Amino acid sequence: MGTMTAAPPSAATYNIDLDDLRQKQTAASALGLMFVSALALLLSLPGGYLHDTWAQVALLTLFLEAFAALVLRSSHPALSYAVLLIGPPMSLALALMQVNLPAAPVFAIIIVMVNSIIHPALGFGSALLHTLSILLLAPHDGIAIASLCSLWLSAGLGWLTSLAPRTFLDWAWKSQQDTIRLLGELRGRQADLNRTLAALTEASRRLQRTGHELAIARLRAEEARQLKEQFAANISHELRTPLNLIVGFSEMMYFSPDVYGDMEWPSTLRRDVRQIYQSSRQLLELVDDVLDLARIDASGMPVRRERSDLGEVLREAVNTIGDLIRGRDLELHLQIPDNLPMLSIDRTRIRQVLLNLLNNAARFTEQGSITVSAEMGEGEIVVSVRDTGIGMAPHELVRVFDEFHQVDMSLRRHREGSGLGLAISKRFVELHEGRIWAESTPGEGSTFRFSLPLPGREPSVGRLVAPRRISTRAAGEEQPSIVVVDRDQAVSGVVHRYLPQYHVLQADTVEEGGALVHEWHPRALVVNVPPENNAQASSLHDALRVVPPGVPVITCSVPSQAWLASGAGVWDCLTKPVTRDQIMEVLHELEPVRDVLIADDDRGFTQMVARFLQAADEGYRVRSAYDGAEALAEARAARPDVILLDLMMPHMDGFQFLEELKSDPALHDVPVVVVTATSYGEDLVARRGSAVTLHRHKGFSIGETLKYLRALLDLTEPDYAPRNAAAQPAAGFE
Repeated sequence: MGTMTAAPPSAATYNIDLDDLRQKQTAASALGLMFVSALALLLSLPGGYLHDTWAQVALLTLFLEAFAALVLRSSHPALSYAVLLIGPPMSLALALMQVNLPAAPVFAIIIVMVNSIIHPALGFGSALLHTLSILLLAPHDGIAIASLCSLWLSAGLGWLTSLAPRTFLDWAWKSQQDTIRLLGELRGRQADLNRTLAALTEASRRLQRTGHELAIARLRAEEARQLKEQFAANISHELRTPLNLIVGFSEMMYFSPDVYGDMEWPSTLRRDVRQIYQSSRQLLELVDDVLDLARIDASGMPVRRERSDLGEVLREAVNTIGDLIRGRDLELHLQIPDNLPMLSIDRTRIRQVLLNLLNNAARFTEQGSITVSAEMGEGEIVVSVRDTGIGMAPHELVRVFDEFHQVDMSLRRHREGSGLGLAISKRFVELHEGRIWAESTPGEGSTFRFSLPLPGREPSVGRLVAPRRISTRAAGEEQPSIVVVDRDQAVSGVVHRYLPQYHVLQADTVEEGGALVHEWHPRALVVNVPPENNAQASSLHDALRVVPPGVPVITCSVPSQAWLASGAGVWDCLTKPVTRDQIMEVLHELEPVRDVLIADDDRGFTQMVARFLQAADEGYRVRSAYDGAEALAEARAARPDVILLDLMMPHMDGFQFLEELKSDPALHDVPVVVVTATSYGEDLVARRGSAVTLHRHKGFSIGETLKYLRALLDLTEPDYAPRNAAAQPAAGFE
């Protein structure tokens, strides 16, 4: 935006203004002088008072000089000033020489006043010239002396009179300068203000657009979160059920092979079954962590540290991968020193890192060798996996640890893989505060190395993004414990995974929890209760009754399948994957049990449970039904001693089956054990909200209350996303 600014008046402009003023004064003075000389001429006509030829000549020249000054004032101002300065004294001198007129010097006073009006210097110059004329030509009498005094008095008065207009003119000129300068600054400020206003308008428009985009992004993030929760609920059933079969059958084949008949199992088969069982258990632990991350808003993946022999972990991984590459033209070597120190690591995570690196080496090495080694470094242990495979180009090393990145990205690649193994390995190593890197030469092979810190400092709780926290536990102090009250052991497992710094003790009832409190002296008693106010109040009252007054009691609502037992009126609830010991423990609580009805649409699961009961050799009669209607018909045909029920079945699901069963007088008291992978507890929390309360019968001091309040506020993040009123969460703190 262009702006026009007025330049302040210069000295030349000021001089022009003065010249213009002098020209106007010259005109006025010349006109006055012409008037006076003309009037004197009239008086000098025949019969007049000044009848004298030389007097008339003098007056006429004076008139002509005034007229010349009037004419020359614009075109030649300096000449007009000279005419008024020199001409009148000459006319006066002519009159004094030819005419003995006593009143002649009076005209000199008028001439001095005229010049003084134009400029004080002209007035003094005119007074000086007239003084010389009077002194040289006029008689030295009293009139001459009075005339001289009047001349200089007129010159002085003219100078004094000119000071006021000149001062006013200077002030006006300076005021004009200041006004024009301020006007220019004001216009500049106005231009800046206009530019700022335009920038603010543009920023406001962009802010509105950004706010709109953020609102859309928030809605999409909310939708993604809901999809994530839905995915976790679905994948829980899809993953846990087949894993339950793999773990269950491999456990039966490894620990109770006699169930399959009287035959001799080859040692290689038993070893392979053992590998299947161990790998499936490891995979189940990883799936539990992934599902926990999908269901729980946590800051990172938990790491369960324990003092472990790294050499043993390396040998386990090498043995596992050795069975997989048997029959290939590959040699597997393990080189580890005998003096490796014990490390505080998560065995499952580090074993998974090694398996990922070994699998990666095996995929890209057709023949040659794979060498696993460990060596002591400065403050760390470096583990290396070296192969003699195809190697990688330098530009591939930069992205080798990126998610979903594969060296061979073509559609015809013959090496399988998702591109996640190395990325996951990198995260697992970083969880242990280590580092991982790769070295490779095309055609010669690759070497992957990762480091683990040596003991010497208290390890921090592993998180993907959480900041490092300093442990308050002194060296040598035993691990603090907490007691978790819930019949679902999965709840204590989740608590243990996310609070690895505590030893978690599990109790089925509040009374058992109180006994553990008196025995172990834990930090607190944690009671997991359904999100109903009456359940929370009742559980809190019972817990405070069985613990000492100074022990804090925390009530919370971690989703638990045990809630289903009380909410749906069933005997117990087991979460898939279930083990043989869990099923046998429930059946022993229900003794005597002989007739067992399994209602599950997964035929593999029913076969596995039947195999569990067959291996128990306690004379169980096992019947199977694959939907709710068929199970109800089986129960009415012959009353069972217990029903193992899956909630997710076609046609008639488990909830409808329970309603029909409870409405039948002959079957309403049959014990039902729910065996499911669904997230009933999460749905209940989503519908009814949840609360976390901290209570102690002894009471809290002001400092303790504020400390707990600060801890809660540091961990709390408000969520202002629009939600259904029925799903609003509730939280409490006492």
